[in-house]
Amino acid sequence: MVITLLQQKVIFFPEKLPSDYKFHFDSDPEEINFVIDRKKINALMFGSGKQNEIIIYFHGNAGSLRTWGYVGEELFRKLGRNVLIIDYRGFGKSEGAPIEEKLYKDAQYIYDEMKKTYSEDKIIIYGRSIGTGVAVYLASKNNPKFLVLETPLYNINELAKRYFPFIPAFLIRYKFDNGANIQNVSCPVYLIHGDRDEIIPYEHSVRLKERIRSENRLFTIKGGGHNDLSDFEIYDSILKEIFG
Repeated sequence: MVITLLQQKVIFFPEKLPSDYKFHFDSDPEEINFVIDRKKINALMFGSGKQNEIIIYFHGNAGSLRTWGYVGEELFRKLGRNVLIIDYRGFGKSEGAPIEEKLYKDAQYIYDEMKKTYSEDKIIIYGRSIGTGVAVYLASKNNPKFLVLETPLYNINELAKRYFPFIPAFLIRYKFDNGANIQNVSCPVYLIHGDRDEIIPYEHSVRLKERIRSENRLFTIKGGGHNDLSDFEIYDSILKEIFG
């Protein structure tokens, strides 16, 4: 238990928000609270409900919807799809702790809720950074239209070797094993990665691509780091090519 808690503090850097916090975005998203195992999971829905497709977005390992919401808003504006962006357990207004198995369960519950409104061929899963771990797992268990992975990791063990080589692999409780799970994804997969990513090396996407059995493509942003891909002009072109 102690090891798991320590790893949570190393992997996740959540921003907590008071339950009465008011979000402020130009597009006035709908705030949604899912209740899963008696825990509230907070999310924002960007869109008017008129779009016939939805992007379910899993963000990175830090912050909250206070700032990540701007990413959801921007994707909605650029792509013309509804965007549901979720705060993990322990982030923002969401309750609980970000235990890997619970994050998977939450994602599946929310996916099933979206299926009540959208057919699976209208659901797109999008993960960024550590959020790709949740996204790949979810896609491996379902049949979405396609999967987008931005700055994905191969798995936690590979990152641990890079940053904490002194920690034995058997002590690592978190897996986010994209390398294994992505082999069970049947929908098209699109990877976006900068070749100068200082957090999750570009090699992770190269290795992931080799494991994908479905239609796939790796988009490389020359000179791109981990948190600046949207600053590159080519980024919007990549999104346009993926989403049409």
